[in-house]
Amino acid sequence: MILLQNVGKYYYSETSVTQALRKINLEFDVGEFVAITGESGSGKSTLLNIISGMDTFDDGELLFNGEPTFQFDAADWEDFRREQIGFVFQDYNLIGHYSALDNVTSALLIMGEEKETATKRALAYLEKVGLKGLENQRSSELSSGQKQRLSIARALAKETKIIVADEPTGNLDSETGEQIIALLKELSKNRLILMVTHNYEQAEPYVTRKVRLHDGEVVVDVKVNEEKNFDDPTHADAVNMNGNSGEETDVQEGHSTAIATAPKDSKIWKKHQRTVAWDFARMNIRTQIGRSLLFRTFFLFTAIVSFIFIGQLYKCADDTYTKNYDETIYAQKNDSRFSVRRKDGKELTDQDIDNMKSVRHVVQVDSQDYAGDVNYYVEEGKDYVYHHGTIQGTENQFMMEDDSSWIGDNPMSSLASKDVPDFKKKDKFMRSTTCIDKSDLSEGRLPEKRNEIVLYPAKGVKIGDMKKIYFTADNIWEGEYYLGNMEIVGFLKKETEQIYFYPDFCRMLTASADGDEMTLDYYFDQHANAYHGSDQFILSIADDLAEKAEDEESDTIYGRVSRNHIPNLSSFDAMGNLIQGPV
Repeated sequence: MILLQNVGKYYYSETSVTQALRKINLEFDVGEFVAITGESGSGKSTLLNIISGMDTFDDGELLFNGEPTFQFDAADWEDFRREQIGFVFQDYNLIGHYSALDNVTSALLIMGEEKETATKRALAYLEKVGLKGLENQRSSELSSGQKQRLSIARALAKETKIIVADEPTGNLDSETGEQIIALLKELSKNRLILMVTHNYEQAEPYVTRKVRLHDGEVVVDVKVNEEKNFDDPTHADAVNMNGNSGEETDVQEGHSTAIATAPKDSKIWKKHQRTVAWDFARMNIRTQIGRSLLFRTFFLFTAIVSFIFIGQLYKCADDTYTKNYDETIYAQKNDSRFSVRRKDGKELTDQDIDNMKSVRHVVQVDSQDYAGDVNYYVEEGKDYVYHHGTIQGTENQFMMEDDSSWIGDNPMSSLASKDVPDFKKKDKFMRSTTCIDKSDLSEGRLPEKRNEIVLYPAKGVKIGDMKKIYFTADNIWEGEYYLGNMEIVGFLKKETEQIYFYPDFCRMLTASADGDEMTLDYYFDQHANAYHGSDQFILSIADDLAEKAEDEESDTIYGRVSRNHIPNLSSFDAMGNLIQGPV
């Protein structure tokens, strides 16, 4: 059944090589009860591990039922251990929180038995080893002798022809140890029992063969007790532990179910494995109520904490604190927009802009970030419509560098009748040309003056055309609007509704948002010898903002001043004369 031919085994370390077994030639067969003895380090356990497939050999050959094993891979050895070898260990290797019945049943389930059949067979094997009545006792609560009997019952449940026992009586008292050896002797009638023992005197009356090792070699291999009669009444209790006069319990051997014989990669086997997993889960829950309750509590606590944590993540990703913008600060509600400032309060440099552009996921960087809150309206009927009505005040329009005229400068105290724009959609926001470069243009150039723009061309639009564009900024101008005539100087390659404006134009529009003051418009009536106007600032775009203008027809003098561009604030005296001086 088992044949070893010149088997050798080596153990390697960083500095040496140790030969644990050398040229082992042994043959074992069913019906033998073999005691393997020898001093510590002689190779007893190594030999047993090689025979049982727990360890590999380096030299020679091991044959099982005439089949060589040198070509076995890890999966083959796993099948060999599961299907051909039953194990009995010195420390029992039982599942402590399982009952005696569950310990044996679990081995049968793994072998492929159905749950009902496995339970019946497990009960029969427990009776066979003298544990009847202790089926529901936890294995951790059994005595040492009972634990070893349970270990033997579990090995028997596999119904293998080979049982290996490594020091099975090492943790037992002499009387209990002798009972275990007697039980193994009884089982050897139709099995091969290989037992490593350090106490050969205890096993001597029962074994049929003695193999002694020394320094990794077989020095004794003799048959013993071939004619021994075990009807001696002094051994009756040891042999007949279940009270049936030495006769084996009637246990049907051999796995006859379809599951046990099914290929390991078949659907039947895989389905059984899932069922076994659930069976083990139920056994664990049933036998570990305290741990199960603790685990469930921990799992529930973890689930709650995770739910809260994940909820916080989602909240931080899209929460009301960052999504509901303060409209006095940001008019454009855009989650992908960031407003960046230097810690030292200085203006961003070109290097700062380049550094931001190199950051991952950054699409555009606009040096005129406040312009992102200014709405612009281009298409009449779509972006705005006109309503005819009467208004009080002055329509604010731009005074460009090349245009000294001021349009719509009716005194704020008078009433004017005109068309008033009604802005329908506030979905277009300004961007400066710092977001783009020449490579983004298909034709023309980037703006070089404040009244120049680039856009994606609509049908019939040409470079040099003028566009009338309204501007509003609810968070900057408090409801006022401005109108400018902008010249198209370039076309964009990419189709978009976005218009890009000259940076200095954007800066002028948003000057007050950055802490600057805008131009004050007022007039001096020479006849009344008094100033008239408003304390509101309106936009004036011109490099030379300090000027004196006289209206010949109305004897009115207009002054426009700004702190944005000149160091000395211009002002007028009571007679309307322009005065220069520090503020």
